[in-house]
Amino acid sequence: MKLILLLTFIVFSSFSQNILNPEKVNSIEVDIFDNIYILSSKNNIKKYINDSNNILEYTNLEYGEITKIITENPFRVIIFFKDNQNIVFLDKNLNELNYIINLNNLFDEKIVDISNYSNLLFFLSEINEIFIYDITRNEIINSKKLSLINQSRSIKIFSNNNKIFIVGNSFKKILNHELNYIFDEKNQGDKNVNKLIFDENKIYECSKDEGKTTIFKLDDSFKKSKIKSINDSIFNIRKNMIITINKGILEQHPINN
Repeated sequence: MKLILLLTFIVFSSFSQNILNPEKVNSIEVDIFDNIYILSSKNNIKKYINDSNNILEYTNLEYGEITKIITENPFRVIIFFKDNQNIVFLDKNLNELNYIINLNNLFDEKIVDISNYSNLLFFLSEINEIFIYDITRNEIINSKKLSLINQSRSIKIFSNNNKIFIVGNSFKKILNHELNYIFDEKNQGDKNVNKLIFDENKIYECSKDEGKTTIFKLDDSFKKSKIKSINDSIFNIRKNMIITINKGILEQHPINN
């Protein structure tokens, strides 16, 4: 593992083509300070500092492939290694903090996805059980077995300040942080819901089908309205701007255009 500080002559909204290879990007994440994190297929994370020419880089080959980056707290970035069942925490400079969670020591079953808000981690297991883990107390504080018919490999978990979203190919379940159901929907017309994005007080549901991604906005009753369709599957949304990579260039476009 290593930390490299790269100095390049770039700006926040545009990067030269030899820096980013669109075929090798797995995800784009953004934190509250508008810093952008790029996860590549080479298990490498680059953090592009907003309003700066600096790039921070993190690589870890010890725990296998990086499955997920969570940047909800830029001072404690969360890295999930699904295959190895480890969670690593990074500081704002992408240095590893002296705190690693080995999920094999907590659970008999495999954890297939995680999400985070504040000091809480939400784990979804392969047998469709959800767990709440308090980082400050280093312990599981609640759990609930979900009644799901889908295979766990197609199910994902997301969370914000007061809700937990369990999303599958044909259903969406929403719970509060006490693990009480507040919304439960089955819809056979919804396929390939692969991402929820929280942008300030807005929630976007993203569904991929036949090479296109359709972005829906959820209202307060969790009813969705179509915003637009885009050709990108790797993107994020921040301050009403869609952040994508086009031929190695990091671009931003208004979501309502």
